[in-house]
This record gives sequence, structure tokens and C-alpha cells, in this order.
Amino acid sequence: MSSLIDQLAAMESEAGTLIEQAKAEAETLQQQADVRIETIKKDLAAVLEQKVLAFTAEAQADFEKASTSLEDKIRKTCAGLDGISSERLSAQVDKLVARFREI
Repeated sequence: MSSLIDQLAAMESEAGTLIEQAKAEAETLQQQADVRIETIKKDLAAVLEQKVLAFTAEAQADFEKASTSLEDKIRKTCAGLDGISSERLSAQVDKLVARFREI
């Protein structure tokens, strides 16, 4: 009977040891997973940052191009307006005034 009790005690001790080993292994795996997750997060953040920088640069270039084009159109329009003589403007104003008087 005592050998049966000794065997049970030994099995209980062995089971306790196995449980502690499993807990330690689980803790190690959890730490490894946490490190891997942080690495993946950092990698994704770096990729995202690069994409944001590339998009920002592209948007800035598009804006500069559109702005330059618009400035050119404005300069051409202003040059065209500056090219209209004061006599011609006076004639157009006189026509408008005459038209309003007819109404």
C-alpha cells in the first residue's frame, strides 16, 4: 500500500513538474509572440510612413504643376486684358450705356 502511495506521490510530483515546464514554455512562447508582433507593427509602420511620404511628394508635385499651369493662364489672361486699348474700352462702355438707355 505504501508503494502505491509512493507511486502516486511520485506521479503527482512529476505531473507538477510537467505543469511548471509547460507554464514556462507557454511564457517563453508568449514572449516570442509579443516580440514578433512588435516587429511586425514596426515594419508595417515603416511601410505606411514610406507610403505617406510618397503620396505627399506626389500630391505636392501635382499641386505645383497645377499651380504653375493656373499661373500661366492668369498671366496670359491679364496680358490679353492689358492689350485692350483704352479707346476700345471706352467704345464698349459707350455701347453698354447706349443699350441700357434703350431698355
